[in-house]
Amino acid sequence: MKKRRGTILFSVIIFLAIFGTFESQRYISFQQRENLYELMLKTYREPAPVAVQKGTKSAGQPHKKQVSSAKSASIKFTSES
Repeated sequence: MKKRRGTILFSVIIFLAIFGTFESQRYISFQQRENLYELMLKTYREPAPVAVQKGTKSAGQPHKKQVSSAKSASIKFTSES
């Protein structure tokens, strides 16, 4: 078998280039994941304030007029049947 000069060196250089590219991409992905986890923890520790919707006194409490009209509608519906 005839020896070819530089073939092994060329193969090693190509291998290092491919391996370096792969490891660089893996490290970038790792950094993105770490950044995402950091943001998730930050939003968990400091949740954003919830805006009060129109027609409610505070978040989660419906206005009295809405409740009474809903009760009267259900009473009318049950009395007709």
